Amino acid sequence: MSEITRRVQFPAMPDLSELTDPLQQLFGIRPQSPYGIRVESHYETDAYVVRGEMPGFDPAKDLEVTVTDGMLILHGERTEHQLDRQHSEFRYGAYNRSVRLPDGAKAEKATATYDDGILTVRVPLDKPAKAASTKIKVASAK
Repeated sequence: MSEITRRVQFPAMPDLSELTDPLQQLFGIRPQSPYGIRVESHYETDAYVVRGEMPGFDPAKDLEVTVTDGMLILHGERTEHQLDRQHSEFRYGAYNRSVRLPDGAKAEKATATYDDGILTVRVPLDKPAKAASTKIKVASAK
């Protein structure tokens, strides 16, 4: 004999930001993702390329790219425009992300472009990137 079980559908759990938005607005807190700017990077034969996801920025006035002590720093700031609106999930404020540049990076010759919400930074390299590997013998502690 088979038993028929009734499944109860629970309402989908709301996004936690929906629960905290009133508090954020009350105290003026504007959180951002843990990383601020999501990035991806890869090597080309003569350059190290970092791409940052930064939609909705004006590259002429909202974006800044710098290199300090071998760190590539992406900075964007989006200011809130006061409009008569009922609801907004847009995030405003400053967003930052730092990425360590590889050895041989020529920061002074780096270029940056912004297209369709993606900031792409190309940093030329002195030599083709190769992963350095050294085998280390493991000795017994006894």
